[in-house]
Amino acid sequence: MQITQEPQPAAALHTVKDAAQILGISLSAMHKLVRTRQIEYIELGTELKPKRRIHPDVVKAFLQERTVPALGDAA
Repeated sequence: MQITQEPQPAAALHTVKDAAQILGISLSAMHKLVRTRQIEYIELGTELKPKRRIHPDVVKAFLQERTVPALGDAA
């Protein structure tokens, strides 16, 4: 049986500010991650007034990719 994920509404997306708070980093550091494309984002605004949103799964994956295992867990 194949389970398909329903698209999440825009309200479920994080703002750049919210994502920064979740990651525990400054807003300027979060903007740098977005600007340098070190984290995926969704562009919803216009060129003159960009509105960037970050999917919760992207924030979770970003944390998992940067998690360093404890020495006791290393293989």
